[in-house]
Amino acid sequence: MQVRLSKLAELTQGVLTGDPNLLIDKAAPLHTADATAITFAERPERLDWNAATQARAAVVPLGAERPTPDVATLQVADVKEAFEKIVAFFRPPRPRWLQGVSERAVVAPTAKIGKNVAIGPGAVIGDDVEIGDDATIHPGVVLQPGVKVGENTVLFPNVVVYEDCVIGKNCLLHANCVVGAYGFGYDSSTGVHVLAAQFGNVVVEDNVEIGDNATIHPGVVLQPGVKVG
Repeated sequence: MQVRLSKLAELTQGVLTGDPNLLIDKAAPLHTADATAITFAERPERLDWNAATQARAAVVPLGAERPTPDVATLQVADVKEAFEKIVAFFRPPRPRWLQGVSERAVVAPTAKIGKNVAIGPGAVIGDDVEIGDDATIHPGVVLQPGVKVGENTVLFPNVVVYEDCVIGKNCLLHANCVVGAYGFGYDSSTGVHVLAAQFGNVVVEDNVEIGDNATIHPGVVLQPGVKVG
């Protein structure tokens, strides 16, 4: 999809300098941007532009000068916010492809499933699990007994949440992450490593994002808005 730079100026409410008819077909960071991409630079005056990028359009702060005469700019108050709008314009999120509860999911009869919840094939939902409205449980997810998942939370494939852990609203748990896995404490007084008692569960509060393959051990509380890599 190609659009004129003037369209992106309208989208971001930016001040356009340069050619308003310049055709743009994607958003990209400096080092990968080509002549048909728009990029961003928070301090363009510090760059050797032609050495840094091939982009002929850039989002820059208000008042910034054009990096070179042939580079058009969109001057905005918040560079990152404006560039995120442009990225979303060229790559809008796909609609949720999972719908309803798959016949190949295993859902305990005591689980409580909210409205408009999607549960993919191969997911296992244990006893007394509670899943809030509009949550998405991708294929292969395992929710052990007593887990609570808040509204509008997304658990990507193969996430495992151990017993009695709590996941808040609007959270993203990426593929293969594990919440509540036992820690590595052992009692070795008898010459044999015996797993120590695990203290508490994991509480993931609202708007938290946990990256792929991350592990969160018992006793941890992730405060609202935390991002875990």
